[in-house]
Amino acid sequence: MDVSGWIRTEFRSAEFGDKRLTDRLVQLGDELGSSPAESIPGACEDWASTKATYRFCDNESVESNEILSAHKQEQRSRLSETEQLLIVSDTTYLTFPRHPSKDDLGDISSSDIDVEGVKLHTSIGLDPDTHQMTGVIDQQVLIEDQQADTLHETNGKGEPIQLESDQEKWIRGDRQARDWLAGDVNSLFVHDRGADSFAFYEEVTEEIENAGFIVRANQNRRIWTDTGEPGK
Repeated sequence: MDVSGWIRTEFRSAEFGDKRLTDRLVQLGDELGSSPAESIPGACEDWASTKATYRFCDNESVESNEILSAHKQEQRSRLSETEQLLIVSDTTYLTFPRHPSKDDLGDISSSDIDVEGVKLHTSIGLDPDTHQMTGVIDQQVLIEDQQADTLHETNGKGEPIQLESDQEKWIRGDRQARDWLAGDVNSLFVHDRGADSFAFYEEVTEEIENAGFIVRANQNRRIWTDTGEPGK
């Protein structure tokens, strides 16, 4: 699969203060995009390219937010004719059991099962007419400490940001999408049951205009029926 032309267009505006880093990002995207199921060593053509990839990821000038910003800039051009956009969010659990050396990971499963990793909460755009993904709109890397009952957004390479609740990741993602989208695009936010909370309803649904929400139910909520009687 040849993705080199698309990758170069997608990330050409990334600014790291060194053009060589942008060129490396394009090459890395080409290698990983051509073999998306492979590990970094498996996707890279040789050991020199593998080491260069690890150096790129470890470079203090490389910020994940800048990579996402370049991608979102190109993504906006794909929305020029779009009147409605589905914004679908969910959390993926990433674990690395085969890597013996791991630092700064959090709890993944329940408190009685010792599994460490990170939670990646992603919001993507989907065009309901073409059924094509427009791209990633927001991404949060989350570290959880179940014993201390805290959840942090790692904020790239800066200081972690503590989230007040698990629902805040949904609120932050929707706000990012709202601030990024053009005002004439109708948004339909699609969420898993983790967003079924009154905190989410109160903080997001009231402040985001020209939008709809579909949330998978987690609680058997009390409602008002068509007859005016309470039900569930």
